[in-house]
Amino acid sequence: MSTAGSLKKVQGRIGPHTRQRVAALAALLAETAGIVGLIVLVVLRPIFAIVLVLAVVAFLGCSFAALTFGGARRWLATAGCIVLGIGLVGVLFFWGERAGLSPVVAPSALLLLAGGLFLGRYAMKRPPPRVVLDQIPADIRPARTSVLIINPRSGDGKAEQFDLEATAAELGVETIVMQEGDDLEDLARQAVANGADVLGMAGGDGSQALVLSIAVEHDLAFVCIPSGTRNHFALDLGLDRNDPRHALAAFVDGEERLVDYGVVNGRTFVNNVALGVYAAIVDQEGYRDAKISTTLELLPTLIEKQGPWFDLQFDVPEHGHVDGTVLLMVSNNPYAIGTSVNQRESLDGGELGVIAVNPERLSDLVAITVLAAAGRPETAKAFWSWSTPEFIVESGEAEIIAGIDGEKVALTPPLEFRIVADTARVLVPAGTRIGLEEQSAGSWNYAGLLALAFNLNVADPSDADDRSDPVATPEGDHVTGPETPAGAPGSGQLADGSAG
Repeated sequence: MSTAGSLKKVQGRIGPHTRQRVAALAALLAETAGIVGLIVLVVLRPIFAIVLVLAVVAFLGCSFAALTFGGARRWLATAGCIVLGIGLVGVLFFWGERAGLSPVVAPSALLLLAGGLFLGRYAMKRPPPRVVLDQIPADIRPARTSVLIINPRSGDGKAEQFDLEATAAELGVETIVMQEGDDLEDLARQAVANGADVLGMAGGDGSQALVLSIAVEHDLAFVCIPSGTRNHFALDLGLDRNDPRHALAAFVDGEERLVDYGVVNGRTFVNNVALGVYAAIVDQEGYRDAKISTTLELLPTLIEKQGPWFDLQFDVPEHGHVDGTVLLMVSNNPYAIGTSVNQRESLDGGELGVIAVNPERLSDLVAITVLAAAGRPETAKAFWSWSTPEFIVESGEAEIIAGIDGEKVALTPPLEFRIVADTARVLVPAGTRIGLEEQSAGSWNYAGLLALAFNLNVADPSDADDRSDPVATPEGDHVTGPETPAGAPGSGQLADGSAG
């Protein structure tokens, strides 16, 4: 990739692209065909449909039993899953054929619904601005000292794969590559002591949170470069997680946004803190090398809430006091429950999101799974979610293991969570949309998909004051906003949208 010369970019997109409109139309067709297929199945062969649903629910229950039971019961449940699986095939092919139905009707209807959901999610999500780092003249580089710390081991070597060090250096950004044994906090504080006024981190969520906390402490701007494994913070910041080089544009021509962050017992988190079963799993010595086998081995014990990880006491609004739970997650702003996505509506809502899952029996797990598939997990009696600016978790244990932004941390109870609102100064590439609310192109329903498919909502009132966002024409082309001098920071230029 060439990085000598000027910066071109496609900024945040208001109207849907052709691909998104096609995806919305395909989602409508797939969802409609799937629903029609299921209705035909129920109307023409109601007994067959009821037996099929019961068989699927039984298979789910048996699968959960195989995962959560131990000893001989696990083997019996596994055998039951095999029998039920064969029975499902028999119901679909033999009974279905004798009933005058094609054996592929039910599976096809379900696949169409799943495909429609996937296509709809793609269609309704505004993509991050794609940046082309090409021919960047020195005169547009800001007169400030920017420092990027790079963890070369994060994300299986993603920083080296995309050559972040060289690309950042050509943008005039000083880089510090972590070596084995380096202390990240010491590196960040030394960078500040040496005069840095913008701090960036190329790594996972845990590293992002630590460097962001130091930037906040010194009232400096922060840049997130998503070179970790999951990069949940970058997802909600609206950054391109497939190519972390695009986020480097924030150093040169970035927009500053104020976002929230969470704190638990003095430690900053940008994504979430997980307690209970997740914390118990990451606490195991062999988890990093054998995640799946470690999880399967521990699940029977963990679901029964055996061990110190589940000694958690807290209050649930409109429910009362809870003494022990399987899973408790506290996030920096609430997740969008029921949308089938693992994103937060915004990062500046000023509240923590809390989710507690506490199944008491196998049927509770099945109910949560089925309702989650239907987009209504919050209606399950063993599932609670709410938002609050502060939250306290008590425990009888001397310390509680928590997964903080994916990293194992030992905390001393009580755990005191709080949100710090509109304090973190985050630089993002121009036109970036933060949070699911800004990134959504419309409402997730038939009306929203129709409007998107036929480009009926070109004008978005929420974008009226966005000086640099391009506006979609009815034909789907993009024009820039108010003119600024060519090459100047914030100038809008047409670009081909290539990955650079």
